[in-house]
Amino acid sequence: MKKILILIASLILPASLLNASFVLTEDGIDHGLFSSPGRLMETEKRIPFGFDISLVSDFDELIFLMDPMSGLEGPVRKAAQFLADQDAAFWQENGDLLSDLREIDPALPFPSSNPELLERQMHDYFTGRFLSPVYGDGNRTRAFSSIFSSGVLPESIDKEIGGDLDLSLSFFGGHINRGFSWQAGFRLYLDSPDSILSQMDDSGFVYGNDIGAVLYADIGSAAYIIPDKLSIGLTVSPQLFFRTTFSASSLLSARMDNEILSIFASNTFRTGAGIGLTFGAAYRINDELLIALDLRNLPAIQGALYFRAEDISTLSLHPDKDIFVISPDAAFSVDWKHERWHLSAEINDILSQLIWMQNVDGYHFKPLHILDFSASYMLKDDLTLQLSYSNDAVSLGFRTKGLLAEIITKVDRFALGFRCSYGL
Repeated sequence: MKKILILIASLILPASLLNASFVLTEDGIDHGLFSSPGRLMETEKRIPFGFDISLVSDFDELIFLMDPMSGLEGPVRKAAQFLADQDAAFWQENGDLLSDLREIDPALPFPSSNPELLERQMHDYFTGRFLSPVYGDGNRTRAFSSIFSSGVLPESIDKEIGGDLDLSLSFFGGHINRGFSWQAGFRLYLDSPDSILSQMDDSGFVYGNDIGAVLYADIGSAAYIIPDKLSIGLTVSPQLFFRTTFSASSLLSARMDNEILSIFASNTFRTGAGIGLTFGAAYRINDELLIALDLRNLPAIQGALYFRAEDISTLSLHPDKDIFVISPDAAFSVDWKHERWHLSAEINDILSQLIWMQNVDGYHFKPLHILDFSASYMLKDDLTLQLSYSNDAVSLGFRTKGLLAEIITKVDRFALGFRCSYGL
């Protein structure tokens, strides 16, 4: 208990230097037992070195990245038909779009002042030249990107393009010592949008459209209130982060030109620091059953700066109030072990999603995200079969001598992935 009080007191100075706030995006870090600090009294292990690598992608996204036109052909034709059917008032209101398209194809006719003639001009252009080989796949893709960015297309067209792709690589190490514990790590990640052309909000942020890196640590302390029955704990999780959000149109153009690094040319980059505090309690009902309640990242403290690509030469940094990296939440979990069986379940992500709904326009509650479940069976002393569910993903794999290997799929769409880790 004394160690817990010391940890709390040690936060007073750094907390006074940062703005306290609730924060809105997931950091993606696997904090393990440190996300339920009451359980730190249950385990003792040393991790000199560990790693975790995972890749999960929708099949539509893989097909798009290999051959963009295969994924764009249908939506482009639907977009062309949509524009061909518009009346003169539409084109009079969207003169900027016509200007953008004329930069791509100077042959685009200038709009007539006669409404009937204007409608016929646009109809003939988008059903004829725009879809012809003369226009060219590259120009057509750039034109479609401009059309999409203008916001005039129906949402249904956007949903057909590409899909989700998530890639993560982490390295870590630490020591869990039945009371006072620590771990530190470094994570690189790519978190793409659900559709290749997902819109951003006014601040340029949408969940799942990021490339970034996180340097993090977890410092935890726990103590028994009732010996061998009830324990409480605290985890302090500082982190340094760097991230950039790439726009849909820049990704599309970069892929068509085979110049992926060009997506960073005009991007805004964010860097900053944050601290999350997690309070937890665990109660052992009997030798086989344990329950835990955790308040994660309550409170959370963060501060950030941003700079643009053109600011690099002058090292111009600007205070940033729009980016948040540590998500507050509450969780209740149950853990049961019997002979060779081990089952665990956790209800979480309700509070964090409610905060998202309050602060992010268009965000909808995702019931598939509130339950995590894991079932494992020890086939022999050094080999365990494991089935897990988390964040609408199902994984099946095995664990042996500290190594975990899994194949992953999604329950709500056609996707496939893998995960390999050591030390978790």
